[in-house]
Amino acid sequence: MAYTDSRRVQLSNQPDILSNPVAAFERVYPNSDLDLWASDLALYVGGYDADGSAQGLSYGYYPANHRHAWAQMVPDDLWYQGTTHGRRCVSIHELGHLFDTGHQDLDQNRTTPSYRRACQWFDPLPKISVTYSFFNEAMSTTEFSSDNYHGDADHDNARRIRETKWTVANYHS
Repeated sequence: MAYTDSRRVQLSNQPDILSNPVAAFERVYPNSDLDLWASDLALYVGGYDADGSAQGLSYGYYPANHRHAWAQMVPDDLWYQGTTHGRRCVSIHELGHLFDTGHQDLDQNRTTPSYRRACQWFDPLPKISVTYSFFNEAMSTTEFSSDNYHGDADHDNARRIRETKWTVANYHS
């Protein structure tokens, strides 16, 4: 998308840039702009240490098919040092949510499939697929869980991405 100095200043001056970076980003780059630039999704790679302990945020796929996500690029705490690996994981994690991938636990209030969950395995140390909710740079991988690779029938983020990719690809007009 067209990232200009005027848009950068608008985004930086949003009152909730630290408390809700996705909402701020969505106001400055609305869906109409994404449509204009034939962009299905938008990821804001933020240079601020946002309020709270989150290193990324998206409103996710369900129920309103959201298109914006935020990933923090600067260190936050002991578990997130903002390394190249960590920034990649957070970015992929949030983009995954826009395709309806889930964390490791079941969401009791949703009607979406339970298999969209992340997975943990040992190799020989603990490893977690990219949409696991607890972020630890040493344990996190850039992999989604799947039925035949670091997952099983109940932990298959990759399947959910395959199922939703055409919906996401048709967001822009």
